[in-house]
Amino acid sequence: MSDKQTGWLANLKVGDKVIIDGMHRATIHLVEKVTPIGRIVVDGTQYDDRGTHRYDTWNYSHLREATPDAVEKVMEDNQRDKLENNIRNKFHTLIINKLSTVQLIHLSAAIDEVTE
Repeated sequence: MSDKQTGWLANLKVGDKVIIDGMHRATIHLVEKVTPIGRIVVDGTQYDDRGTHRYDTWNYSHLREATPDAVEKVMEDNQRDKLENNIRNKFHTLIINKLSTVQLIHLSAAIDEVTE
């Protein structure tokens, strides 16, 4: 622990869960190391005593406390992202004329539900 660390960051130890808010999505990881000067290592990446890692001037990631509610939200969001990507990919290869009338009715109803 560093004198500069405050709040929940000051209490982090090896094995604790943290959330990394990255450039594209949030992910859940375990703390690998906390250095004497307050650097926090997660997945081989070093974060400063404020929980920030800068890739360059514009791109950075930040550590966030992994409360039960925050972890649940990250897992939900990531599951939703995977489902959306899966559906997008399948729509690119979907051959409508191979669907039965019943399947077309269900698909049309689901699309109408979210576009009206």
